[in-house]
Amino acid sequence: MAEMEVDAAVVGGGVVGLAVLLALMAGGRDAVLFERHPDIGRETSSRNSEVLHGGMYYRPGSLKARLSVEGRRAAVEFCQRHGVPYRLCGKIVVAATAEEVPELEKLLATGRENGVEGLRLVTAGECERFPPASAPSPRSIRPPLRS
Repeated sequence: MAEMEVDAAVVGGGVVGLAVLLALMAGGRDAVLFERHPDIGRETSSRNSEVLHGGMYYRPGSLKARLSVEGRRAAVEFCQRHGVPYRLCGKIVVAATAEEVPELEKLLATGRENGVEGLRLVTAGECERFPPASAPSPRSIRPPLRS
């Protein structure tokens, strides 16, 4: 194998490794990337669900709850400020049976307590209008589409 001289070596071609590599090279440094897979972004970085979590599932007052709500707002603001395309497509949390409605109402209360803006109950009729149409349910929660 041929020898080469570089300023830095980055191990791992995931999102963090690639960001570090870019920053090094943008700063005028010679850098090399070591990745064990044949392609970049094959592990954790490729498992991103691409979802901004609303914060309704976490214990009120917890760090996770606070960071989820603040992080969602910050991510949307960043995208707007820097012209990064994004889409807030929303989500529906469904109570499939009447027995699940109290749990859904607890989730709604937790979300509101955590500062999730625009969280509301929707009727079965409203729920059926959201694509793809979900099965009829007694009640559903819909987080906001806009920040």
